[in-house]
Amino acid sequence: MRENLTAETADGRGLALRPLKTEDAPRVQEACSDAETIKWLGGDIINERYSLEDARGFIECALHRVAAGSRMSWAIADANTDELLGHISLTGRGGELTDTAAVGYWSHPAARGAGVTTAAALAVVDEALSPAADGRGALRRLTLRAAVGNIGSQRVAEAAGFRRTGRRERSDLLIDGTFSDEFTYELFATDPR
Repeated sequence: MRENLTAETADGRGLALRPLKTEDAPRVQEACSDAETIKWLGGDIINERYSLEDARGFIECALHRVAAGSRMSWAIADANTDELLGHISLTGRGGELTDTAAVGYWSHPAARGAGVTTAAALAVVDEALSPAADGRGALRRLTLRAAVGNIGSQRVAEAAGFRRTGRRERSDLLIDGTFSDEFTYELFATDPR
């Protein structure tokens, strides 16, 4: 898969999907210490004390997994300023990115509601499910999970073409120690897009 992609929001804002870099750490820290992000990604991963060092560790880990071939990871950045607006990734089933991948994403608080994550998801879906010609993904299937209460994430999934396939009860541990149900989604390369 290509490590650099482009996308455009519905209102014409240009996006660059590119590898994460060390300079993104302050924006990663801001996003991962935001109450809304913490609510849905869970306090076992991120929290209000998420440090700059934690952000650097996230970037290093993501780049390592890409190099190992088990994941693709893109910073979602403004095409003009290169400012980090979010993150989107594909994680391969069984540690390999060869057939099926789970899609995950988050957005910086300042980028929410502007169609940024939806535009990035559309670009990543196209990249992942397109034939291997030109170095594209050639994956067969993408999966996605979104907490029942996370309407924004559900909207991104559905706008990117995912079909809701089920509901997993009490499967998502939230920061307050409770469990949320999750909707499951999938999208096949043979599905119309």
